[in-house]
Amino acid sequence: MEKSGLFLTILFYGVVLINPICYGITEIKNKKKFTVEAGKRIVLSNSTITTRTDSSVACASLCTSDIDCVTASYDNSIKQCILDTDCIPTTEKWQNAVLIRISEEFYVKRPTDCDDMDKSTESGIYKVFPDKISCFKVFCEMEKHGGGWTIFQRRMNGEITFYREWNAYKQGFGDQSREFWLGNDHLHLLTSQGHYRLRIDMEDFENNQKYALYDNFSIGSESSGYILSVSGYFGDAGDSMAFQNGQKFSTKDKENDKWDGNVQWCLRVLGGIMIVTLATLMASI
Repeated sequence: MEKSGLFLTILFYGVVLINPICYGITEIKNKKKFTVEAGKRIVLSNSTITTRTDSSVACASLCTSDIDCVTASYDNSIKQCILDTDCIPTTEKWQNAVLIRISEEFYVKRPTDCDDMDKSTESGIYKVFPDKISCFKVFCEMEKHGGGWTIFQRRMNGEITFYREWNAYKQGFGDQSREFWLGNDHLHLLTSQGHYRLRIDMEDFENNQKYALYDNFSIGSESSGYILSVSGYFGDAGDSMAFQNGQKFSTKDKENDKWDGNVQWCLRVLGGIMIVTLATLMASI
């Protein structure tokens, strides 16, 4: 890789008290505080905490009062309450158990993206809750450009390949502390929440820096081909995203764009061999 290559950073900026436990699962449903699924429980792991409560409501209340708890399960036969901080907990079928998720109508305040985080928070990997129930982890840049930026791609040294298939880009891949792609489903969910900006910072080996800022940025659903919407350029790097606006996402096994070659709209502009490092972030306005 030649040292004349540029370093890219893309940013998209927006950045217990338990009630009397005399209720059953019907009461939980009626109050619409939780969604429940009978016949399932959480599998114990490093992300779980196990305790005993007298009812499923008490177990649900414990999860509600803990900002790190995402899902709970309750086994009525042994009065076991399992709290899980994992965004996607592993579950198993269990006759006497019920799986409990906090509903949108009642939840502890949780960030919907990095811009929702307290600006005194240090940069790092955190959980976000775009739909207020499910969650996933993102890298939040909290120090540069006012903070609140959500990284969705980073390229550094080519240690992993970005020439991948559709499902890989759909789900995401890599290590968020190093090279990675967040995942198109996550990008769509995040940018569907409101108005987002995109920022691209570039730096070469001689510390020459350029940037591009777009006032409007969003990614469509998978059924749309993850269509890109980007406009409102400002910066000194040049508007290299203009011809990508309105294009669908393409991979080596699924070509949706109008150009020759099997390269994504994002990587055609940002990825190529010239790129040494790339990070992509987002935050709401």
